[in-house]
Amino acid sequence: MVDEALLRKALSVPLDRTEFSAVGAKYEGKVRDCYTTRDGRRVLVTTDRISAFDRVLGTLPLKGQVLNRMAAFWFELTKDVCPSHLLSAPDPNVMIGVECAPLPLEVVVRSYLTGVTSTSIWTAYARGDRTFCGHALPEGLKKNDKLPTAIVTPSTKAEKGGHDESVSGAELVAKGVISAEDFATVERLALAVFARGQEHCAKNGLILVDTKYEFGRAPDGRIVLMDEIHTPDSSRFWFAASYEARRAAGEEPESFDKEYVRRWLAAQGFTGDGPIPTIPDDVRVEAARRYIEAYERVTGETFVPDLEPPHARIAKALGLSEASSAGADFTTVRSKSTMRARVYVTLKREVLDPQGEAVRKGLAALGVEGVKDVRVGKVIDLEVDGDEATAREKIEKAARSLLANPVIEDFEVVVL
Repeated sequence: MVDEALLRKALSVPLDRTEFSAVGAKYEGKVRDCYTTRDGRRVLVTTDRISAFDRVLGTLPLKGQVLNRMAAFWFELTKDVCPSHLLSAPDPNVMIGVECAPLPLEVVVRSYLTGVTSTSIWTAYARGDRTFCGHALPEGLKKNDKLPTAIVTPSTKAEKGGHDESVSGAELVAKGVISAEDFATVERLALAVFARGQEHCAKNGLILVDTKYEFGRAPDGRIVLMDEIHTPDSSRFWFAASYEARRAAGEEPESFDKEYVRRWLAAQGFTGDGPIPTIPDDVRVEAARRYIEAYERVTGETFVPDLEPPHARIAKALGLSEASSAGADFTTVRSKSTMRARVYVTLKREVLDPQGEAVRKGLAALGVEGVKDVRVGKVIDLEVDGDEATAREKIEKAARSLLANPVIEDFEVVVL
C-alpha cells in the first residue's frame, strides 16, 4: 500500500487535463481525454478527475493510474467472454484501442438494492417504485439487500453537464435508440462480464455490487466493450466479510469505491445541483488510498505509482516531442505540408432550410409520418498548406469564425 506521505506528494502533480493535439482530434469526457488518430485508433488518457452526480468534482492523486491499470487487468481477464477495444497500454495513464462507434446508451448491471443518486435503484424503491427499468422488484426489501438476480438497467447518455436517465431496454428499442438484436447482444455480454467480475472478486473477499459498461461497434461490426471495466469509478465494491453484520445493523457496507466521496458530498448537502463544495486534501488522500486498496485487493498486485511529471511522460510514451516548460504544448516529430479537414455545420432551428423541408416532405412521401422538424446542415472541406501545427491553427480559426454567422448554431471539425 502506498503511504500517505507519497499520496500527499502526488497532490502536487495532478493530471487534470491534457492537450495532445498532435495525436488527433480530441473528445473530453468526465474522466478521460480521448484522441482519435488518423489510422483508426483511439488514445484514451485517464486523468485524475473524479466525477459523481454527473459532475466533475476535482482530482484525486494517482487516480488515473489506478483506473487505467485496473481496466487493462479486467480487459485481459474477461477477453474470453466479451471482446474489447483494447490494443495496448503504453503508459500508466494511457490505453490505446480500436476506434469504435459508441452505442448511445450506458449499460448498468445491478445485483443489490443500493445507491444514493437520483437515478439509483434504491432511490426508486424507497419512493415506492416496484418496477425499475422494466424489472419487477419484490416487496419487503431493505437498503443494500441482494436482488433475486443481476439485472441490466440501461440509461440514456446525457449531453455534457446533463443527467442520465434510467430507462428499460424495451423503451430504448421502441424509441429507435438501439435495435432489439443489438440490445440483446449488449445485455448478454454485460451479464457475462459481470458474472466473471463477481466470481473473481468473491475469491478476494469482495462483492461486486453494480457497475457501468460502455459498448461500441468496432470497424468489423462486432459489439465490443470499451473505455473501462470494473474500476472504482464505474463499479461499487463491498467487503464480503463484514457485509452481513453491517446490513443487519442497518449500517452502510464497507466499500472502497467513489461512494466514499459521494457520501462526503451528500453530508455537505450537495447531490448534484448548485456549486460544488471544495473537497479537502484529507478527503482526497483517503479516497485515493481506497482506490489503491481496491486495485491491490482486486488484482493481487502491489500498486507502484509513477510520480514523473505526467504530461512529459505521456508525451514520450506516445512518441511525441518534449513538452514545453508549462507541460501543455506538444508538437509531433512528423509534419505535413498539407492538412485536410471537414467541417460539419448545423444551422439554427429557425433558419429557412429548403433542403430540410425537402427531406421532411420526402419522408412523408415514403410513409414516414409524424416528422415535424428536419434540419440539414452543411459540409465544408478545407485544405490548408503549412506544417501540421500551423495548418491545424488555421483550420480551427476558420471553424470558430463560423459561429459569428447568425444562421449557424454549431460546428464540428474532423481532421482527415
